[in-house]
Amino acid sequence: MYKIKIPCTNRFQLNYHNKLIRTKISDEISDSLLLTENVSIERMSIVYKMFPKKNYVFTTISLEILSREKFTLQQVQNIIKNMRNNGFYSKENVPVQFIETNTNKILYVIGFQNGTQNTIPVYGHNKNISKYFTKNMWIRQT
Repeated sequence: MYKIKIPCTNRFQLNYHNKLIRTKISDEISDSLLLTENVSIERMSIVYKMFPKKNYVFTTISLEILSREKFTLQQVQNIIKNMRNNGFYSKENVPVQFIETNTNKILYVIGFQNGTQNTIPVYGHNKNISKYFTKNMWIRQT
């Protein structure tokens, strides 16, 4: 499995027709992306990652689109272009990551607004103390 991961914690990172990306507009989003027509896409979800800081818990939110197939760089760029053409906008030109889920290896990083490939970040290996929960926005019906 593979996933396209796009940060959407706030309206500047990613929005849909100037609305925050949340489950209450999931039908609008899935209809505009024509998810049913792309047979390799299995699910679209919002993932909440909560990690503790000194005196509070910080939460980041991302939109994830899961796929059975590995997409080429050009296919991922086309998906991003389709999103931009259908009402998605990123004021911050957020990095869109294409990730292999078995190994958590980042295969591509693409700027959302400009569609160009960025360098893949190198992360150190720390103990993960974050908590995650997921809200499904769309699931392929079998």
